[in-house]
Parts: sequence; C-alpha cells; structure tokens
Amino acid sequence: MWFPAPDAEPVTLDEAKAQLRILETDQDALISRLISAARAYCEAYTGQLFASRDLELASESFAGLERLPVAPVTAVTSIGYVDSAGEAQTLDASVYEVRLNEYPASIVLAPGQSWPATQSGSRIAVNVTAGRAPEDVKHAILLHVAESFERAENVPAERWTAVDCLLANHRVYL
Repeated sequence: MWFPAPDAEPVTLDEAKAQLRILETDQDALISRLISAARAYCEAYTGQLFASRDLELASESFAGLERLPVAPVTAVTSIGYVDSAGEAQTLDASVYEVRLNEYPASIVLAPGQSWPATQSGSRIAVNVTAGRAPEDVKHAILLHVAESFERAENVPAERWTAVDCLLANHRVYL
C-alpha cells in the first residue's frame, strides 16, 4: 500500500546532527534526505507507520472495517458512504466503536446499532490519522541515518544490525 509523505519526520534534523556529531549546516539537505529514507525503511521493514499522517482508507463494506489495513491508527476522524439513494453520507459516531488499542485497529458496531444500507458498488471511506514512533524506533532511525551517512555505497549486511534488532519487535502482519 502506498502512503503519502508525512508533513514531519519522527526524528528532527537537530537530533540526527547530534547523533552524527555535526555542527555545520552544509550537510543539512543530505541529512534530511537520510532521515526520510531511514523512516521509510523502518516503515517498510515493520509494516507500521512511524510518522503521523492523515489517510483515507477504502473498504468494500462495513464488515471490512474490522481489520484496518494500516498500523498504528491513532484516530478515526470520519466514515463516509453512499446511501441506497445515491447520496453521500457521513456515519454518525454513535453507530460505531473504534478500537485503537489492538493490532490491527478496528471499527465495530456499537451495541444496539446496525450498519446503514449502501448503494451497490460504492465504497466506504474511512479517514484516519495513523503513525507513531516509539523511542526505540527513533533510535533505529538515528542509527540508520548514521550508517547511511558514513557509507556512501550500499554494502550488504552479513549479520543482523542494531537497526534490525530494534525494529524486529515492531513487525506487524496486516
């Protein structure tokens, strides 16, 4: 699944420069690119998002919301659908419960509620905020930046790196 670039990285330029012990500004553009690349690597490696971003997820039915295809979801802002008359609607939040404390996050019916009828062939649009970086992941990003900064070429790893070890416990399979 493709995700748009985040507005802000989980690791700042100042944090990366401190890790690299660099005070000058002439390498700032390179270090910023390395931060983005390291975050993208960590996200791909684990299957989680580590920089917060707003996303619109799509589902063929309300039943498909029981397993959201992105982690970690930190908020569900709205659920839209096309009703049986062909009108765009926003689902009232009292109809569903959001369960963010589980992987994957899910949206389920609230007790005593039922999903509304939808137009055949339409999709359910779920607007979420997803992404959060724990401290050990931030450390992995900083280590990745340092390794990339020191090596201009791509050298295959012969063993697990500290980055791999820090990220291994964050892998999810959605």
